[in-house]
Amino acid sequence: MAEDKKGLNYIFGDDLKRELTEIEKSKKNVEEISLSLIKSNPYSPRRVFDEEKLIALSQSIKKDGLLFPIIIRPTGELYEIVSGERRLRACKIAGRLTIFAIVGEYTDEQMLSLALEDNLQKEKLSAIEEGMLYKHIIDKTDIDTQTLANKIGKSRSYISNSIRLLQFSPNAQEKIIKYNLTIGQVRPLLGLTDKQIQLCLDLIIEHNLNARDCEKLGKDVKNGFPPSILPSVSEADLNEKYDCIARIRGIKLEMIFDKQEDLLHVVAVLLGKTVENNG
Repeated sequence: MAEDKKGLNYIFGDDLKRELTEIEKSKKNVEEISLSLIKSNPYSPRRVFDEEKLIALSQSIKKDGLLFPIIIRPTGELYEIVSGERRLRACKIAGRLTIFAIVGEYTDEQMLSLALEDNLQKEKLSAIEEGMLYKHIIDKTDIDTQTLANKIGKSRSYISNSIRLLQFSPNAQEKIIKYNLTIGQVRPLLGLTDKQIQLCLDLIIEHNLNARDCEKLGKDVKNGFPPSILPSVSEADLNEKYDCIARIRGIKLEMIFDKQEDLLHVVAVLLGKTVENNG
């Protein structure tokens, strides 16, 4: 029997999130459930959570308790998280064995909707996690790439390239997830061999390259040139860092300062020594 697929009005409805918020605040029918019985939302692509934020939340829970119960659904003898995965992980860090939860019946489509809402709006996903989420939505619904792109305010090529990243080797995907690299940083690596991708990823991570630098790096490697890892610099970057008016014209750089000490500071940086101001 073919899997029943739902449309946009089902997946992206606002009523579900509003309903869950009201349920959490009402704290009705709260049960105490063992943490060992609760699994993650299977439709959530997030694999890495901000450890510092989880520790801060766990400390808050130790001090003040869990302010809102999580929401879960039964699945056989276990449960799956509908809303509140961060709270659950923080409770584990806090050393708790149980958590207060509200048990309800939710469909796979509603779980998918919540995964989209939570992961795209609350915290930045890595490029791989984002691609996994888009692929899951397209596979499990009758939504095509263009419709999804229109709904979430992205271009069709953005969605397609996100999904294409899932063709990277498991090792490459793991690096992208671990260091939370964005699609802007790794999209330029599409079309490279796995060896080239691994080289580029190592350089991106080591030198914290931005999307523009990654674009140049990808082109260099693709064209057989030695990879260039010199960071790109914009006039805005210079203006902010050195409190000046900077103009870049080809190979020429002009910097105008309001104060002489600012100029001398830049000269000192360039010469690698201290420059005295003799008035």
